[in-house]
Amino acid sequence: MPPAVSLIRANSYEIELLRSSLETLLEPLGGIGAIAKKGDRVLLKPNLLTGARPGKECTTRPEIVYCVA
Repeated sequence: MPPAVSLIRANSYEIELLRSSLETLLEPLGGIGAIAKKGDRVLLKPNLLTGARPGKECTTRPEIVYCVA
């Protein structure tokens, strides 16, 4: 059985580096294909805890939502 949790540290929010980090993160879980197949409809729910800017770390960074989408 694959692990149920995967955790890594992303060293940058630069889009290409973030994409690579996300692939590394999802690899132990079977990759994105184990979660969603091409043509699936998926809802992305970012955490919006306050109206603060992303730099305040009270919200999901827009770059992460962009890369996952």
